[in-house]
Amino acid sequence: KPTVSPTTKAPTASPLPPTFDPTKYPSLSPTFIPTFSDPTVSPSSAVPTLPAPTQSPIESCTPESACENASGAIGAGSCIGDFACQNKTGDVGIASCIGVEGCRESTEIVGDNSCLGEEACKFNTGIIGNNSCIGYRACYANVVDIGDNACNGEQSCEQEEGDAIFFEIGSNSCNGILSCISNIGNVSNSSCIGDEACRGNKNNIGIGSCDGLFACLGNHGDTANNSCISDQKTYEDVSDPLDYTGVCQFNEGRILNTSCQGLESCARNKAAISSESCLGVNACRDNLASIGERCCVGFRSCLDNSGDIDGPDSCLGIEACCANDVFIGADQCTTDESCSKCNQLTEPMLIP
Repeated sequence: KPTVSPTTKAPTASPLPPTFDPTKYPSLSPTFIPTFSDPTVSPSSAVPTLPAPTQSPIESCTPESACENASGAIGAGSCIGDFACQNKTGDVGIASCIGVEGCRESTEIVGDNSCLGEEACKFNTGIIGNNSCIGYRACYANVVDIGDNACNGEQSCEQEEGDAIFFEIGSNSCNGILSCISNIGNVSNSSCIGDEACRGNKNNIGIGSCDGLFACLGNHGDTANNSCISDQKTYEDVSDPLDYTGVCQFNEGRILNTSCQGLESCARNKAAISSESCLGVNACRDNLASIGERCCVGFRSCLDNSGDIDGPDSCLGIEACCANDVFIGADQCTTDESCSKCNQLTEPMLIP
């Protein structure tokens, strides 16, 4: 068997030319048009660069319109900007709700150092933790509870009218431009990190999952822990964001723990994937059949697969089971190019 371990990082070589056609999903095509040329914070950072609350020279409720008709306790250095807390209900922590209409007509509690930016939490109706909702419209019209250090980036957790309301966003999650805009699934801690990582997500995301640029954009499948991970996090990490496909982008199948790690792995997958499977660049991309435990480990392993792979420990190696269309049992196809039909495809093989 090859020496590839399920926990080994995926190759970092240049991938094959992406096959993603943005016109196929016009409402979810990656949107490389951030509102500001200089984002408030990077996706991985949740701490605003503001003075410490006790050192802030600015009084709360500045200017006069900032706290017009507001109710609830307002912390030091908070509600700063035209109409920042106008008609707001619920307490505001220290150094929060800073920006034009930052928390205008919002309800519920806002923690410390949160809701920073123009309309950052305007019309929000969910509880917001500390160091969260930083950036232009970061939590605009949000209706769910948000943990600490979460939803940082332009429009990161903005919601649209009619979005489901029975979910939560955990701490250290949804950090990146448009990272969880129009999301309607539960997002666990430390998940959905990267620009547009979980944009339009429709299902639950486990701990430490969907970590990467467009990682689970348009996802419809339930995703467990530590899955759907790539090294690319922001628009700047790739040469052309409009010609890039994220790991697990448009996935429709259930993905279990520690699976789908590597550039474009599990993109457009339509079937169930078991634990510790689909590890490597392009692994299980465009997969149509079920994948067993510890299967499809290696560059382009199980790419375009349409036959059930039973597992465990099958299809291990470079291009193993690539374009496979038959059933494969346990401990089968364990060398490079074994059970592969990729040599029948028109696109050339590129070994990292």
